[in-house]
Formats: sequence, C-alpha cells, structure tokens
Amino acid sequence: GAGVLRDLLAPGIARFVADGGRLDVEPATRTQTVARLRAGHLGLGVTGASEPPVDLWAERLCTVGLALAGRATWPLPQEGRIPLEALASLPLVLPLEGGPVHAALTAAMPGVALDVRVRCGGWHAALALVAAGVGWAVVNDSCRPPPGVRLWPLAAEGLPTTHYWLLARPGGPRGPTARLASALHTEVARVRQVPGAGR
Repeated sequence: GAGVLRDLLAPGIARFVADGGRLDVEPATRTQTVARLRAGHLGLGVTGASEPPVDLWAERLCTVGLALAGRATWPLPQEGRIPLEALASLPLVLPLEGGPVHAALTAAMPGVALDVRVRCGGWHAALALVAAGVGWAVVNDSCRPPPGVRLWPLAAEGLPTTHYWLLARPGGPRGPTARLASALHTEVARVRQVPGAGR
C-alpha cells in the first residue's frame, strides 16, 4: 500500500535505483501480492501478516507496533511510554470498528468510555486529522508523521504488532531482485532507528 511504500520502502527503492536498478512498483492487497508471486508475475513482494505463506520464500523485513500521535505542542499526560489508561482522558481519532486495533483496544480497556471524535480508515488519514487538530490518534509506529505531529510509544502488552515480510518464489530472490531485497533490508533498518521517524 501507499503508506508502507512511503514510510518503509521508498528509501530502499531509492538506494536500488541509485545503484542502477530498475523496477515496477505495483501496490496491491496481501491476497493479490501472494497470488501474483505464486503465478510468477512478481519477483519480490512485501506484505504484512503474522506469518508468511508456507509455500513461498519469506524473510522478515521489520515488525511494527502502535504509537500515540499528537501535535508536538499538545501537552502529554506524561512523558516516555504512554500507558493505555491515558487514552481515557484524550479526544481520539481511532481506527474503524471491526479491525484488529479496535478489537485490541476494546479488549485491553474493558468498560472504559473513550472520547472518540472520529473513526477513520488508514493511518495517514488519521495523521492528517491529528495535524488539523481533531484529536490524538493511535497509528502504526512506522508512520512518518507530518510536520508538527509527533509519535509517542504506547506502553501496553497485548496490542497488535504487524510483521512485514519480503516474499519471493521458492529458492528466494536472485540477481537484481536479491539486490533490491538487500537494499530494502538496509534502508528499513536505518529508517526504523532514526529518532522521530517510524517511532
């Protein structure tokens, strides 16, 4: 998807292209990506899943958790890792009902009445609402926040994490595709260590 491309993959693609590589990038769902790999129409895929398909070569690219996004000028209930209980005192932008994040928050905070201003699909849409001053949002900690917005890690066990996998046909990527996989690994590791980026 566009968010994963922007937040995680673009630097690795840029490195691959700077080294003379060429590629087609095709945003697709997890199901579409796996089907196209199985059919031999893709050399390399990236998808989020708890476990990769057993019939494909797979290598974990990174694991992302959840963070609290707010305007950098807004006062926080406390510094450091933010406990889930702090969400009860904040105006919130939360993911749509029916998804894993909504289910996890409901399970982790039974009976807590949250002040939900907006339910929103998509991390970057939620971040745009934070930037506009609607409220605080729970988003992937891999998101690159827009100017004026900051991410704080949530301190909570049991919240969902997403594993992003590099996928290829059995035997793994070769030639230019292997160089692309290496560039993605290198740059994702670098981006995930930059303070304030993907945190």
